[in-house]
Amino acid sequence: MPWRHASPMDQRTQFIAESSPDGPSHDTQGNPGDEHAPRQEQHPWRRRPPLVIDMSTSATARVNVVAAASKGQPIPAGWALDRDGQPTTDPQRALEGTVAPLGGYKGTGLALMVEILAAGLTGANWSNAVIPMATNDGPPLGLGQLFLALAPARLGVSSFTDRLETMLKEMLTEEGVRVPGDRRHAARARAERDGVTVPSVLIERLKRYAGR
Repeated sequence: MPWRHASPMDQRTQFIAESSPDGPSHDTQGNPGDEHAPRQEQHPWRRRPPLVIDMSTSATARVNVVAAASKGQPIPAGWALDRDGQPTTDPQRALEGTVAPLGGYKGTGLALMVEILAAGLTGANWSNAVIPMATNDGPPLGLGQLFLALAPARLGVSSFTDRLETMLKEMLTEEGVRVPGDRRHAARARAERDGVTVPSVLIERLKRYAGR
């Protein structure tokens, strides 16, 4: 399903993960504007929360660069490029440039594939034409989102979920290995059980925004 006049959709993880545990596999592609193309996959797993792989094809999320800039802290080497395309550890110069692709040129290729799916197949703006997300005025962003749902049984694979569980369980026998999304699921369960702590500084900032 294509969307061509989309906005950032950071909550897609919750909706996709709430699919039936025996339901289809999902793949979501989006073109980003301010960071390299985000991609998410979700696959059913019978006795655990779904396997959710939620990532952008950049070395880090732009929000991490913004956070470093607000604290006056440098960013790690390899995170970003300045406006001249040179590596930088200065978050302010990084915000004038771009976050770097993960994995060097291979990450750039992956981002291009997602861009073609999310913008090319939906008719949305290419990333270089997307309005910056930090802009408070102007036309809509014009992002693209492409949603795919695959029914393994219709592809002749009736045992997909069982085979996936077998493979993931084998991975988890290795020391230090965790399944993508486990930390996210644990944090959500903890928040549902204990609530969420919001810093008073953030609350005051939100109040100021609301009063504008």
